[in-house]
Amino acid sequence: MVRRYLQEHLWIVAVLAPMVFGVVYISATYLAYFIGPLPATVVMDVLLTVIGVGSVAWLSLMPTRQARTSLWSVSAGCVLVVAFYVSMSLLASAIYDAFGDVLFDVYTQGREEMSLTSQAVTMLVTVLLAPIAEEALFRGTMYGSLRRTSLPKFVGAMLSAGAFAFAHGTLVHIIPAFLMGLLCAGIYEYTGKLYLSVLAHVVYNVASYLAAGLIVPDFMGTWLCLLLQVVCWVGITAALFLAADKAERLTNASANAGDQ
Repeated sequence: MVRRYLQEHLWIVAVLAPMVFGVVYISATYLAYFIGPLPATVVMDVLLTVIGVGSVAWLSLMPTRQARTSLWSVSAGCVLVVAFYVSMSLLASAIYDAFGDVLFDVYTQGREEMSLTSQAVTMLVTVLLAPIAEEALFRGTMYGSLRRTSLPKFVGAMLSAGAFAFAHGTLVHIIPAFLMGLLCAGIYEYTGKLYLSVLAHVVYNVASYLAAGLIVPDFMGTWLCLLLQVVCWVGITAALFLAADKAERLTNASANAGDQ
């Protein structure tokens, strides 16, 4: 009965997803005072993974779109995500230089004071558990619910990306996280496969470790160039939604023609 009610009122599920994330995040913050920040982070991501994956499986909110994917297309997508990381890294640096970010400073200082073992565990959590948990909650559950309401799918993607961005908490990360959430929703919508949006998220987080000291031309960090890059990434995401919508309409038209 509860499942049927939630499936008939999917906006409730869409609201519950970021609320669950917030409750777990706040609980982990308090827990950090007792067991330390690293164990608290691990506990948070494990809980979110279980809740997120479980809610996706229970509600069965996978998109109906099932695009064909190949090793070539997935590899090209991974390269695209790395390029996206470079753009977002430049954008985050420009935001920090212009406005500063106290929370980001605290976060960076905390990471620098960690032991090598703690840094290794943190990296494992960041590149594996966090993407699974966040994609299951924000794309699988929240966006998966919103796309089945009367809202346009792109609006649902923006709402889930907004919740994803604010969950990251720092000024430096808000816009890059929003664009990342939007891109992952586009990948999920186009392919119909949640694991591919998880893969994109994993590649992005891995790039944040491997490409942290990457040197790029100075002009790429100018505000005009950054604006053009943002427009480009939003355009790519919109193209994924348009392609998915076109494919869905063609599929429905073929099904209707076959019934006649």
